[in-house]
Amino acid sequence: MFKKLDTHIVKLTDGNYGRWKRQMLIFLEASDLLAVVDETEVRPDPADQTKVKSWRRRDLETQALILLSCDDTNMDTVADSDSSKFMWEKFHPIHSDTSALNQAVTMASFYTYEIKEGQSLVAAYQELERLAKEIRNMGENLFDKAVIAKIISALPKRHDALRKGWASVPVDAQTMAALLTRLKQEKRERLKEDSEKNDSETSSVRAFNSKEHKKFSKVTIAEKKKVTKCGCKGHWAKECRSKPATSPKEPSSTVEGIRAFMADNDPVSSELWLSDSGASAHFCGDLSWFTIYTPFEKKKPIQLTSGVTFAHGIGTVKVSALYGHNWELCTLNDVLYVPKSVNFFSESKCAKLGCKIRHKGEETVYWCPDGSKGPVAYLHEGIYIMKFKRVREESARFSQAQLWHERCAHVNIDYIRKTVKNGAIRGIKEENLEGVFFCEGCAYGKACRLPDQTVEAKRNANVGVMFHVDLAGPMPVKSLGGASYMLLIKDEATSFTTVYFLKEKSQTASVIVDFVNFMETQTGSKI
Repeated sequence: MFKKLDTHIVKLTDGNYGRWKRQMLIFLEASDLLAVVDETEVRPDPADQTKVKSWRRRDLETQALILLSCDDTNMDTVADSDSSKFMWEKFHPIHSDTSALNQAVTMASFYTYEIKEGQSLVAAYQELERLAKEIRNMGENLFDKAVIAKIISALPKRHDALRKGWASVPVDAQTMAALLTRLKQEKRERLKEDSEKNDSETSSVRAFNSKEHKKFSKVTIAEKKKVTKCGCKGHWAKECRSKPATSPKEPSSTVEGIRAFMADNDPVSSELWLSDSGASAHFCGDLSWFTIYTPFEKKKPIQLTSGVTFAHGIGTVKVSALYGHNWELCTLNDVLYVPKSVNFFSESKCAKLGCKIRHKGEETVYWCPDGSKGPVAYLHEGIYIMKFKRVREESARFSQAQLWHERCAHVNIDYIRKTVKNGAIRGIKEENLEGVFFCEGCAYGKACRLPDQTVEAKRNANVGVMFHVDLAGPMPVKSLGGASYMLLIKDEATSFTTVYFLKEKSQTASVIVDFVNFMETQTGSKI
């Protein structure tokens, strides 16, 4: 019995082949007919007419389902098909454009995509995911990490907080599903902010235009009590000669009122120090900066604008700071260690020490209490960045670990620690190998690229019909024979390769002619 199309499936038109194909695959599999299309269920032996009739009936049923889901143009295209498999395969070359031009256009659309202000983040996520799927269907390798990086980089400036917050997520947890959840949360928060802003503006307009607004209002004695300083009834706060009544402060959950306006993990800023007027103390998120470090017995909370984070310890950081035109050693005391946070240089702490801070254009200058010019910060993308850099000290505890790592030919530091612990080496102390550091040389040395795609099938060409030619040069040093160029010729069918060394580039044409004559002689066929 023929199965009717109970589920709504879009008609196949010129621009919805991918969507139509996905819906049809699901419907055919649910109807137990997909095996006929992909020939998992092969055509039976003609000798068994019972099985042949059964298979033919299922094939005709599949053809009917495909035809009913096509518009007139596509129906005419496959009208002469004698099987559902032939129908199915005939649509692919018509609607699936895998040409080099289409690949270039699709990849350009993906890599140049920018999320507009006011555009839905979820809709942009879906669009980029669609483009990525098209690129993968064309045979290109595009990993989820690349798609995630593109979505994050395409965010408008309004969502900088989301971009910095995403950088604090562990690498293993940076998945497409996690990013979609973050985008939905960001969408809700932005809608709430816009709603509150609109409500505030509407309330202000209403209050300004209200007919009940008067120069003087009648206020009861009980209401006057609420606005006085001394707490007595019958007069306004501006008429009160008493000082404001002090109420006991509520105990704070933070440490001595320590606060910061941002403490996000930003890999770009791990070596930078930001000049921050909102931080009441210096912060550092990288333990390798510390020359003296004392961990807290109990982690101490730090109040942020977006919540609370915790300081794990306190210590001293030595940096090389730019004073005028000279780099001088500068010691930062009482620096809090907040793992994976951005490094902050507190303006308020410097002000308490008697320093003066002046913002002039794109530069911030710190003036010492004695009137001399101190460190400076420069403006970069709306943030003032201190002119600080690391100090390499042989006596620094965390520099010692990297020093031994480099002296031992960049051996894994864990192997060195294990060797010292087992007593297999003398001259290195265990305390000299403590701490965490980043070795740039190892990072570059272990970097690798993905392999090129392997060509599984060669072109169908006879010997001597197709050649691949590559000319390299001029070389910086000539060969002993005076050649400056190298010409490589390879036969497609046999992979036979010949290399020629040329003194002049103009010799290329004559050498290729000689190679063609050589191949004609060897193969006995005219090329």
